[in-house]
Amino acid sequence: MLPGSIWQGGRFMAAELAEKIRSYLVELVNAQTELMNLFREGGVALYGDNPHQIQQFVQQKTELVQKMSLKLQQREGLLKRAQAAGYKALSLQEVVAQLPVEETEELRQLIDLSTRLTLHLRQESWKQWVFLQRSHQHHAEVLELIAHRGQKSPTYHEKSPREATGGAILDASA
Repeated sequence: MLPGSIWQGGRFMAAELAEKIRSYLVELVNAQTELMNLFREGGVALYGDNPHQIQQFVQQKTELVQKMSLKLQQREGLLKRAQAAGYKALSLQEVVAQLPVEETEELRQLIDLSTRLTLHLRQESWKQWVFLQRSHQHHAEVLELIAHRGQKSPTYHEKSPREATGGAILDASA
C-alpha cells in the first residue's frame, strides 16, 4: 500500500502531491534561471565602471534572492505536507522516489535540472565574491599608497604612524 492511501484514496493524493511538487519545481527552475542570467549579465556590470549598472544589478539580485527565500519556505511546506500524507520526507528527491512511477519522470528531470542550476549559481556566486574581495583589497592598497605619498608604509616606525604620514589627505582639504 502506498503512503497517502489512508487519506483521500492513495493515487489521488499522490497525483495531487506530484502536481504541487511539479509546480514548485517549475517555479524554482525559472527563478534559478533568472538568477543565473542576472549573474552572467551582472558580471559585466561588476567588471565595468558604471555605478548605476552596479546598483541596478544589486537591486535585481536582492529581489531574486528574496524570491529564492520564498521558494525555500514553499519547499518546507511541501515536505510537511508530504509527511502529513505518510511519506518519508527529508527531501523532495526522497518524496518523488516514493511516488508512483507514472508521476515521477518529469519530477526527477526537474530536480536534476534544479540541482545543476544550484551548482552553477554557487560557482558564479563564488567567482563574483572572489572578484569583489580582490577588487576591495586592490582599492585599499591604492588608497594606502596615496595616503603615504606613493611609498609603502614601513612595518615598524621610529615615529608614531601619525607623524610619519603627515596627514597629507586631511591637509589637502584645509
